[in-house]
Amino acid sequence: QTLPAKGTAGGILVGVNERKFETIAWKIGSYCVAGILRNNLDHFVWRLIVVYGSPYEEGKSEFLLEIESLLANWDGPTVIGGDFNITISTKEKSNGIINHKWADSFQDLINKWGLIELKNSTRSFTWTNNQDKPILAAIDKIFCTVNFEQKYPLAFVTAKARAGSDHVPLVLNFGVTEPKKPSLFRFEKWWLEQPGFKELVRDIWNTPCAFDDPLDIWQFKTRLFRKKVKGWAININANIRKQKQL
Repeated sequence: QTLPAKGTAGGILVGVNERKFETIAWKIGSYCVAGILRNNLDHFVWRLIVVYGSPYEEGKSEFLLEIESLLANWDGPTVIGGDFNITISTKEKSNGIINHKWADSFQDLINKWGLIELKNSTRSFTWTNNQDKPILAAIDKIFCTVNFEQKYPLAFVTAKARAGSDHVPLVLNFGVTEPKKPSLFRFEKWWLEQPGFKELVRDIWNTPCAFDDPLDIWQFKTRLFRKKVKGWAININANIRKQKQL
């Protein structure tokens, strides 16, 4: 489902994996796309509301009223998330400057409907204006209702690296299955003595990427380094074992 952008602002695209979810109904508003879904695994029925709040003063009241209307028209389990374009407190903006009128209105809505914010524990901010002296803010959020939280008490949110965007992608995990723990990466000193290792590191580090932010570039290259070197080390160990058998 889509909600077209207005100029350079707004726009929502929602896709559903039909192998995991059955779509029951959709409703497209001015700032929200809402869908009622049924999980194929446990047949649980819930509602997803994806939002793009007005970045302008004149649209914020209508945006909050639209959310209010959606919450009032259905009392089933609900997840609501997206770019709200509103900060709730001064801690959610790096310069501490917020519009208290809209912060209070948003907080009142959250309190009225008992929304629970599923916070990402690894990032304080989700958006940057990409200036030389950047301003950071937490305007991307995911909330759920109490009856959703009761069904999935282990649900949590993680953040992914942003690529070509000023927003950080947020991923909601229902917490149904235990996430696989990544294997611990250890740098082995003897790798430095292996032929071609330094050239391998140089080629990995010179790999081009689509990121502009220095931190995103660093994370991309370190992840690629771990992945490539793990595969290289496995092949080296296999060759060493073969030589010993000979």
